Amino acid sequence: MDNSRTISGKEAFLLGFVLALDVFGAGIGAVLLDYSIILTSLSFPFMSGLLLIIGIYTGFTLSNRKGIQQMGFLPPCILIILGILNLL
Repeated sequence: MDNSRTISGKEAFLLGFVLALDVFGAGIGAVLLDYSIILTSLSFPFMSGLLLIIGIYTGFTLSNRKGIQQMGFLPPCILIILGILNLL
């Protein structure tokens, strides 16, 4: 939010809050589609943790490559696109 290229505590809280709302909405959608409550409640945290670990590993791996610093705009664009797709 402040172009510091680091995530501050306020930004991390805001991102966590928005992602929690996303999971909350996905949970409501899963119940409305009559998915198994136990399977749904176990799969959301497992997949979130797994994808977080994969993202961190990928970020550390790719951060050493040339040209990656110029692609700093890509993660926010991906989050915006995912948010728009969730609204549809």
